[in-house]
Amino acid sequence: MKKKLLFYFLFSTLALASVDVKTISKNEETEKYKYEFSYPEFILNEKSLSVNNEIEKIVNDNIKGFRKEGMNNPHKNRPYEAKMIFKEFKNNFGITSTLVMNYFYTGGAHGTTGLTSYNINSETGKNLAFNDIFSKGAKKYFEQEIIKKIESELRKPLEKRDVNYFGEKTMRAVDLDNAVLFFRGNEFVIRYQQYAIAPYSEGTPEFTFTKEQIEKYLKI
Repeated sequence: MKKKLLFYFLFSTLALASVDVKTISKNEETEKYKYEFSYPEFILNEKSLSVNNEIEKIVNDNIKGFRKEGMNNPHKNRPYEAKMIFKEFKNNFGITSTLVMNYFYTGGAHGTTGLTSYNINSETGKNLAFNDIFSKGAKKYFEQEIIKKIESELRKPLEKRDVNYFGEKTMRAVDLDNAVLFFRGNEFVIRYQQYAIAPYSEGTPEFTFTKEQIEKYLKI
């Protein structure tokens, strides 16, 4: 009876295991620059995950570089700005998915935004790379499907397009290395970096695939 109870307890503990996402904030404001960074900290079974060290280093390097650039800001009434925010996406894949958005303004008409995603295995705490999630052939499949969608959009009159892609240049840039990947609801999302496949005005275009569409490539 005790063995059965112990087995049930262990099974229940494993079943309830999940990654908690906490927020860490750092900010500073001077006459020449200001930044507000909010970024994720991943916790599993009350233990900090190793990926947090990587994130912390990236944030500290960004702050160090931004401060150095900000000190050289020649404008008294126009401080340089930096902002980092993130969003966690609930999904049906057993993965804790977050998207980090990093905005910098250091003069000019507008700032720039960079994207980073983290896909954490909710049981093991591992930060999953593309090849941890998908089998061979998946990358080619996604890129071909994205090209089809872009070509379909480009065939429309300019005024009727949902997104104004770069055209032929876009076909060479659909490489997933120019995008971030995350899971949202019942979808797998591929979102491209600013300027990768479309002008600034189009933001960061995304393409979605349902769980049914990608099921044959999933390794998780």
